Amino acid sequence: MVFSDNNGTPDFANATSYAVACFVECFADWDRNRTINTMDLTAFLNDWNAAHPDADLNGDGVINTQDMTVFLGAYAAGDCICPEG
Repeated sequence: MVFSDNNGTPDFANATSYAVACFVECFADWDRNRTINTMDLTAFLNDWNAAHPDADLNGDGVINTQDMTVFLGAYAAGDCICPEG
């Protein structure tokens, strides 16, 4: 690792590097193809209508409008968000 105290000479130090993994669920990318589009909306609606366990986005054990709200919030935002809780 290179540090500098701005004296024109690089200062070196031994350092350990740690990889940090961030596991953020991208609810809006329902088909996991790294693109959020109407195919994701259709796929989620199919799973939600069939009461598929994956459609329980808030983890309360019930597939209902609260899960739809979580999905639609992520879909409208167009990025990865996590539900509260």
